[in-house]
Amino acid sequence: MDSVRFSWEGRAINFILEDVPQLVEVFVGGMITRHMEDILLLLSRHLPLLEIFKIDFMNPKFSWEETEKLCSAVTMSNLKQLVVKVDAYKDYSLLPLTDLIRASPCLQRFVVKADWSEPKFIKKKVKKITKSYKYVHLKEIEFAGYYGRISDLELIIHLLENCVSLEKITVDPRDVHFPGLLYKEEVEAEEKEVRARVVNQLRNKVAPPVILTII
Repeated sequence: MDSVRFSWEGRAINFILEDVPQLVEVFVGGMITRHMEDILLLLSRHLPLLEIFKIDFMNPKFSWEETEKLCSAVTMSNLKQLVVKVDAYKDYSLLPLTDLIRASPCLQRFVVKADWSEPKFIKKKVKKITKSYKYVHLKEIEFAGYYGRISDLELIIHLLENCVSLEKITVDPRDVHFPGLLYKEEVEAEEKEVRARVVNQLRNKVAPPVILTII
């Protein structure tokens, strides 16, 4: 029997998915992502069976409180790939995303896409999560829209310190909406600055056997 994929982008919806045992991939985005309860209401029965989960957070100020709601409510025990898109507003922390990884004990690939249309550099120390968690099966990390904010760096550092089987990190500093723009003549200076910042931040932090690729 063919696998089933479900996609929803918009407001919270008042129905529950039932009788879809072949559901393996889900995408949610829009207003429904403002409150984790709405996502759980729609998907709680199916999250443990998913292989791929993609979520586009509409609220740039997503918090530990919101991500903890999912982490404490369900274990995505079959999830292999997690793709999360966030608004890289100012320099808000991305560390709450680790709750989603923690809820996925068999996760192998984690992709974060940061829309840095309004990034802000704030001088601050890199934060660390007081209680660390080991991500046993996570092998590949992809960070699109890495702009070099402290919040970008602290997420990478956390994953480097807590991934047991990590093999590869791919960093793409281009804009996630219009990646081709960074190769146009009028923005060459910005592209060069961003890339230099990325190399400076990560070159001494990612060591073999982990492979670092900067696109």
